[in-house]
Amino acid sequence: MFTASDPFLGRLLAQRYRLTHLLGQGGMGRVYLAQDLLFGGVEVAVKLLSQPAMDEQARLRFEREAKACAALGQKSLHIVKVSDYGITADGVPFYVMEYLNGQTLKDILATRSLPLERFFRLARQIGLGLKAAHEGILLEGQRIQVIHRDLKPANVIVLADESLGELAKLVDFGIAKLLNTRESLSLTHAYLGTLAYSSPEQLEGLPLDARSDIYSFGIMLYQMVSGQMPLQPTTESFPGWYQAHHKQRPLPLEELGLPLALPAGLSDLILSCLAKDPAARPPTVANVLAELERIQARAQGSPRGASQAVALQFPAIPSGPLFPSAPPLATAGTLRLAPPTMASENRGSLLWARLIPFLGGSLLGLALVSWGLGRLLQRPAAPVLSGSRPSPAATELEDERPGAEAQPDTAPEVLVPDILGSSAGQDEGATRRDPAPELEPYSGPVLRAFPLQTSREVVRAALG
Repeated sequence: MFTASDPFLGRLLAQRYRLTHLLGQGGMGRVYLAQDLLFGGVEVAVKLLSQPAMDEQARLRFEREAKACAALGQKSLHIVKVSDYGITADGVPFYVMEYLNGQTLKDILATRSLPLERFFRLARQIGLGLKAAHEGILLEGQRIQVIHRDLKPANVIVLADESLGELAKLVDFGIAKLLNTRESLSLTHAYLGTLAYSSPEQLEGLPLDARSDIYSFGIMLYQMVSGQMPLQPTTESFPGWYQAHHKQRPLPLEELGLPLALPAGLSDLILSCLAKDPAARPPTVANVLAELERIQARAQGSPRGASQAVALQFPAIPSGPLFPSAPPLATAGTLRLAPPTMASENRGSLLWARLIPFLGGSLLGLALVSWGLGRLLQRPAAPVLSGSRPSPAATELEDERPGAEAQPDTAPEVLVPDILGSSAGQDEGATRRDPAPELEPYSGPVLRAFPLQTSREVVRAALG
């Protein structure tokens, strides 16, 4: 359909897409860089298939396949997004997809094999895109599984990404076969694909399932690790590749003399994907991805099945009466998480641990206040002077005692210092009173109580 002069360059498709540059070409068609004039010249990629739509049935088949590719791009980050499709005036089918400004995996592998870290990263992303296709999409109310049928490094675009470092996307589902449909939706029952990456059953034209893509994926994995193809045909023709895929046994990766230490189990996994019999291959891409993750985890010294892409460390929780021994941290994907039961069991203990310093300080403060009050209350009481009048309450209590006799009222008494000596008091006939026992011993001036009349006479005598 395409001539050497390429009449499609500069052409306007669907009154919207102007083709500006040829990006690449293959057995199924050509890919052009185009400007979407409806959106102000935004760059998109347009693929024109080399096989024309000959009749209405072929046109409907292509339309359903284009819809399936668009649904896959919405489902997985690792599949190119298809935004439009159509057929040119001269019957050439085309579809429009996002423009990926990156490198193909084929270009990357042309110079070197991949370091193990990059190998695991890209292999996982390619596998996730393939897994999404095999799991299927809803089309016209029906669950449809999609197999790629042309999986190869040239159909993987790797571009820079801020969050992932680099992002791998599968492209060219243009010859994909849709399974579980009432009618065959493949472009043809004849062979379609790339010889070097086709499964034995694909070369025979047999019905295909997801295990055919797994075979192609295995060839890519072998090439990504070693930089070599697992099979070497005698010729690059169809018969040469047919014999290679049916008869040759790939060498184990350990026998290639690679300059890197291969993780245990990696060679066995890749060779299992390359089994001639589909029944001997891993049944799903999910199985391949799970085993790749375990191999990577063991190689990096982590527990089985745990990824080391991210390893967040949490502070250890102490053990003791307030902190029961914590169960080991669980792993979820690439992030180590404390199990939910840990938070619920230790929540009360952690709260008490935070309250202990506050309660201790409060108790210490109360103890200091109590000690101060005790010291204040233990100070000696003021001395009770002999002859002081009892309190009214005491008098009432004394009077109320059984057998108590009424005492005659006496003259009021005053307290004077014993400045005259004890002889003066004896001359006046005053009865000397012993100090109260609670005043013994007391070295200060003694206050004595005298009747008021006697006190006046003593004072007069003292003053002359």
